[in-house]
Amino acid sequence: MWTDLTDRDIRDALSDREVESYARAASGPDWDPEAAARICAKTASLVRGYIATAPKRPALGPGRTLPEALIGPAADYAAVTLLRRIPKEIRKERLDARAEAIEIFKAVAKGEVEVEPYSAAAPAAASPRRVSALAAPRSRVRASAAQLEGTP
Repeated sequence: MWTDLTDRDIRDALSDREVESYARAASGPDWDPEAAARICAKTASLVRGYIATAPKRPALGPGRTLPEALIGPAADYAAVTLLRRIPKEIRKERLDARAEAIEIFKAVAKGEVEVEPYSAAAPAAASPRRVSALAAPRSRVRASAAQLEGTP
């Protein structure tokens, strides 16, 4: 599913301390209330650019939407851009998360990581399927008549 990157996604990526610093700065008279929205838009355009250069370019979603799998890395990238507006040092972990996000975007552009293509069809209302990396692989084997009857 493709969705918009929002300021809520950025807030979810931030620690409580970073959110507190951001909230204090945002309440000041010099704060631009549209900053987060512009950062989301620019980040989405950047990520969509990486997707568009992939060898197996998937169908892009409408507007500035992104594949759900890239919302987290995009939020990590955008969080640093937003935090740079606050006169406070950015933690190493935050900068590392941004660097990892950029590596993911580059891997998408090289075709090392595939993203889901956009589909205008509405998702099915079925319950979500759970997948476990620890589950043994299943293969289908037709049972013989003897197995069905319980004889050796």
